[in-house]
Amino acid sequence: MINDVFIISYFGDTPEKITARSELLILEVTWLFEANPAARIHIFWQNSAESMISDSRITYIIPDDPNKLYNAAEARNELLKYIYASRSEIDEFFLMDDDMELKEGSINPFQYIELLHSLHIDFDCLSFISEREHCIRDGNSLLTKNARIWSGFLCLKNFWKWYGFEQYFDTSMNCHQDNDFGLNLIFNGFHVYMVSNPSHISKRGASVMFNGGRDRKVRSLLAKQYMTEKWNQIAGFEVINPNKLFNTTKFENRFGKYPSRILLSVTGIPQIIEQR
Repeated sequence: MINDVFIISYFGDTPEKITARSELLILEVTWLFEANPAARIHIFWQNSAESMISDSRITYIIPDDPNKLYNAAEARNELLKYIYASRSEIDEFFLMDDDMELKEGSINPFQYIELLHSLHIDFDCLSFISEREHCIRDGNSLLTKNARIWSGFLCLKNFWKWYGFEQYFDTSMNCHQDNDFGLNLIFNGFHVYMVSNPSHISKRGASVMFNGGRDRKVRSLLAKQYMTEKWNQIAGFEVINPNKLFNTTKFENRFGKYPSRILLSVTGIPQIIEQR
């Protein structure tokens, strides 16, 4: 069973945000330990020492530059460096934001990964989605090949241990770094899936990395323009159009040589219902 969980944590710069986000982190750590009492939680910490949760199972990773605010991509990369440096100690791990809620009745994510292993399903990156409308409600679980990963809750292999390869997030981007990360993985031959379960993980907090909705919209457009130039050139065809919603199906089919859809039964005896 996975025991290592890595979390990036920044509560924001106002008393209201700090209070709200610190409470969300406490809730997250609580359900993680309830789901797996043997879990080891590692947090990239960009908050005050007074807000630290006292628990011997939690390791706080303090930034090298305490005066710098690491954006989400930079913070995740600091954790990935920590993981890759361990070389053989960590097989796979969860990488999460600090405001994830496990909805009541949800599948235990630690046990879910064990279920996939028991069915010999090969994956390098799983993205647990939070959008309610994508959830499967008949007791099944659906894995779909999808480069548009959501970085709020990922399960990743230790790429260095398995392949001698280190993959990082693009720190030049302030938005859509997770989509770029997913495209990179598929282009490099890794198996990337989005997971839809009978119930879901929910992101409780508002983003603390943007100065309002307009700032987020501008950064999103800049990121799409950057990704358009980058990935259309790499692929040799249109992967992304900054003026449209992402449609990466052609890219996924061209470079992702693995099953595009796996439907599982997760009630009773676990089994693969469909794979194509």
